[in-house]
Amino acid sequence: METAIMFTASSSIALENAHCVFEALLSHMREHEVVLEQNADHAFTIHTGDNRIEVAVQDQNLDLRVAATSPSSLHFLKEAAVLHLAELDGSAAETMRWFGEGAAFDRNDARPVNFQLVQFVSRTDLSDGMIRLRLKCGDQFEALWDGGIHVKLMLPKTPGRTPVWPSIAANGTTVWPQGEDALHVRYYTIRRVFPGLREIEVDVVSHPGGAVSDWAQTVSPGAEIGLMGPAGGETPDQNAHVMIIGDQTALPAIYRMLEDLPASVTGHVIGAADGLNELVAYLPETALTLHAIPESAFAEQVVGRADELAREGTPTFAWFAGEYRNAQDLRKLFKRSFGLGKGAQYAFTYWRKGQELDAR
Repeated sequence: METAIMFTASSSIALENAHCVFEALLSHMREHEVVLEQNADHAFTIHTGDNRIEVAVQDQNLDLRVAATSPSSLHFLKEAAVLHLAELDGSAAETMRWFGEGAAFDRNDARPVNFQLVQFVSRTDLSDGMIRLRLKCGDQFEALWDGGIHVKLMLPKTPGRTPVWPSIAANGTTVWPQGEDALHVRYYTIRRVFPGLREIEVDVVSHPGGAVSDWAQTVSPGAEIGLMGPAGGETPDQNAHVMIIGDQTALPAIYRMLEDLPASVTGHVIGAADGLNELVAYLPETALTLHAIPESAFAEQVVGRADELAREGTPTFAWFAGEYRNAQDLRKLFKRSFGLGKGAQYAFTYWRKGQELDAR
């Protein structure tokens, strides 16, 4: 509803081929299976939770309007709109300018509105392969209360190098440092917020070569790390029958999802853990049925386990996060076997075996 929208921005681009670009954008969105609604022959709306991007074509103008519940979400949506347009018309995307209250955040060479520096407070070893970081925020702490559960943490790729942080371009996109100043950027989930202390907790999978986990093993309290966000966070309907699945990297996100689930939601959680006791100890109390698969067998067994559980009752909402191949296979299961469409099924790649992914 419009009453829930706090921040807006709009842009109008003069294009000789505006109608062709509009049709290409519409086709592009459908290929990516985003949740969209075609309002008229020459207008459609992309929905992401309570946020949206409106696209329309009039004469030789392509008009875009972004509406979001927080400055952080607004930044991500503006950037997404520009990047999607750039795939079809790079020069048009480069010359885009935003107007309205959200445009006040676009100051050339300034930091993105959802960027802040946070300080290391403490580290706690949770179990083999998982550590918990406590981070202290500054004046922008309130931005982490809502608008999403995921943030990007970033450090220089070269350990010990003086960081050069991202800036903002005139078209609203993030400008990332390049070359020797390049940053290591990864998504993490805010597990818990401590308003009185202006602190957050983030759980990190620890492995050799993990930049953030390696940093946390050696730094002292007060050391700074860059943070961008929040964004994301998918929630089912109140009476949904759900299947929530994740390997070890997804357990913090599953924790947050279970915390926010309505009591009327039923279903299953499949998590990577050595035993059910380990899952019970990590996750919050839930009415959903928990199932543990050992991390060493998770990749091979998870699709079969999900298919088996679905025979007891087909889910109306399915969510997975973890390794790329599992995400591909489970997406097919969600769509073809469970019959779930846009907005009812999600399969996210958090990592890819043998490759280094980047959250920029």
